[in-house]
Amino acid sequence: MSMSIKYSNEFGNEISFLQANQLENYSKIYLENNLPFKEERYQNGLLVNTCFHVISQSQINTILSTYPKVSFKYEHFVNGNKIQEFLSYNDNILTYKSVLVYNAIGENICYCKYKLENSVFIPETTEKYYYENGVRKYTFDYNDNDGTLYMIYDDVIPQSDIYPSDIGNTSITNFTWSGFEYYQNAEPIIPN
Repeated sequence: MSMSIKYSNEFGNEISFLQANQLENYSKIYLENNLPFKEERYQNGLLVNTCFHVISQSQINTILSTYPKVSFKYEHFVNGNKIQEFLSYNDNILTYKSVLVYNAIGENICYCKYKLENSVFIPETTEKYYYENGVRKYTFDYNDNDGTLYMIYDDVIPQSDIYPSDIGNTSITNFTWSGFEYYQNAEPIIPN
């Protein structure tokens, strides 16, 4: 088991220990077998956040017993999709949550940020992404209040965005929901 430490600036670029000590903001990343397992973020020389990279809920529970104010990058798989959950706890209470979903070939297909409302996390911002030949073709944006489609942004052809009311009107767009069922609404964020 090989342990090492590396440093990065606020843009994620690797820097030396000496460079880190000269910066106001930097991260100290602990690696085990070249994989990050803990990251400390410093601002003005003070530790402001500790984030653990975990792969199970039991790891989160174990770490919370020692660090009641901590963040996690929780990575796991569901239906062949890689899920990255970013979680922050304060006094062992979950206070922040966002999720990235990647398909089987590593394309980011969904981002969802949650808000805490009456002790329940509900989606606040959701975007889904569709790729064609490895290039992002569409960004699907949803209404925050009910998760219905707000707009389909064409990421390839300028000024070719699609309004939900235009779908099915062949004089305006050829886009249909056939093959895009996952994208019709903000939920589910993980495809079946």
